[in-house]
Amino acid sequence: MTDQPALQVIDIAEFARLKNTLTGEIDATDLSRLHDFIVPGEQRLHYELRGELTARREAQITCIIRGAVSLQCQRCLEAFGHPLAIHSTLVFVADESLLPAIEDEDESIDYVVADASTLGVVEFIEDEIILDLPLVPRHEPQCQGLAKQLARDDAQSPFAALARLKRN
Repeated sequence: MTDQPALQVIDIAEFARLKNTLTGEIDATDLSRLHDFIVPGEQRLHYELRGELTARREAQITCIIRGAVSLQCQRCLEAFGHPLAIHSTLVFVADESLLPAIEDEDESIDYVVADASTLGVVEFIEDEIILDLPLVPRHEPQCQGLAKQLARDDAQSPFAALARLKRN
């Protein structure tokens, strides 16, 4: 099943029971909550949502998002591409009593106490992307950014200007 995610609200239990799959592409700039995190420009992301039931008959949705978003490096303030390779699995339970004990919990699965029986696809995709973004976006650890430029500016001593005046 491929459709416009903006129009898509899925029934979690039904989606999982029928083992449905929803795939498509979306532009990251169409995701309103990402506007504060990304640099404007076309940024196509491919997503896939797969539903199934767990052994305990709980709804499980696997979310895969691939692509890249443009972020602003917080050191040099330049834009750079941040690759996204998100693969998350969520199991929806009706209440906290159905959550597995911490020692029995699978680290690769997130458990969600679902208040509603439906899931907005766009909001879900946005949540997964926001959770994957770095807290402080940087090109790479060795990016010197503005510190390098400021160091060059500081290399010229204020006394050098005084020495030039003195020579004249």
